[in-house]
Amino acid sequence: RRAANRRILSILRTMSTEPAGKKARTGIDRRSVTDDVDFAGKRVLMRVDFNVPQDKSTGAVTNTQRIDAAMPTIKFVLDKGAQSVVLMSHLG
Repeated sequence: RRAANRRILSILRTMSTEPAGKKARTGIDRRSVTDDVDFAGKRVLMRVDFNVPQDKSTGAVTNTQRIDAAMPTIKFVLDKGAQSVVLMSHLG
């Protein structure tokens, strides 16, 4: 499990569009999810890719792969003591 978490973290680090610690225009400190971040007692705003395919007639999600892929990162942050995790995504 630990090796899988390290692999996920490695992938996430390469996906970062801003250097870790750089302030975004909103003043929020952008960071990658790493072992050296202290999440204890903090609220975490996390951008996730939940742009999933849906059935046109029912709106039901037809493939949960992207949601499933985000779960280890969400769980990692909660296991590190985050007070809450707010997920930010879009459809379409």
